[in-house]
Amino acid sequence: MKDRSRRGMTIHLGEERPGVPSTFLGLVLKATHIDFEQSLFRSPLGCSAQVFEKGILVHWDNVGEPRDFTRSTFVVGYGSFDLLRGKIPAPRGSHSIFEDYLIPHDRTVQLLDPGISDTGSNLNEPNSEESPGSPDFKQLWKSHSEGSVSCIAMDIFHDGSVYLIDAPGHLPGHTNLLARTDMGSIYLAGDACHDRGILRKERGISQWQDSTGHMCCIHADPKRTEETLELLGAFERQGVEVILGHDVDWEMDPVNAHRFWGHAESEGRSKGQDNKAHSRQSEL
Repeated sequence: MKDRSRRGMTIHLGEERPGVPSTFLGLVLKATHIDFEQSLFRSPLGCSAQVFEKGILVHWDNVGEPRDFTRSTFVVGYGSFDLLRGKIPAPRGSHSIFEDYLIPHDRTVQLLDPGISDTGSNLNEPNSEESPGSPDFKQLWKSHSEGSVSCIAMDIFHDGSVYLIDAPGHLPGHTNLLARTDMGSIYLAGDACHDRGILRKERGISQWQDSTGHMCCIHADPKRTEETLELLGAFERQGVEVILGHDVDWEMDPVNAHRFWGHAESEGRSKGQDNKAHSRQSEL
């Protein structure tokens, strides 16, 4: 996303290039064609010419390559630092790989604890330390109503355009984003759900036993994840477009093709190749 000042904000960065666990490498290579950096280079924003604010997730498949973004400020949810440093127990399972070195701590802001949200303050009251129009990640979380949906939110620009939404369950600090755009409201759900069938309640959250007999789950707290899924469903029923971080159905829908950076460029190349092929066939 970008605002009128061409400042950009991303939600997660994809896989770290050299650090993908070998267990998953084959699956990732089959499913992934263009990484985040390549996509961003194709965009009007570019990669190094702007300062970006990034809200990222800390699972290995979301951290990407922060080292590529030397002018960026990173934003992580409350508890992320402790999780990366091993100060709080990580969920069981081979997917729970966390590396403290990945995030530049001198350029990283950790959000405040949603558990001490300020229910009595005005959501649009700006932080006096921030300049007008700048993202404010130092504010307290507050109760927020979006139509009939209630949640704990943070109005980043204090203008009602972009909200961070507390979305507990997946990992400590897991945060979603609600944005009002020209096409309507969009809710970026991150890793709150990995399969739209779960969101539609066609199936449940998977759990399995590891080699020692302990129960494992992709979510640190399945019960709180289910509560977050109820929130997602409420937003969706209200007409908000909910997009999951691993939303294959959304990605493969041709209706959404134009919403990827570089689409017009790729489409132009494809049409050019088709025209050349047609010319060769005509000559024959």
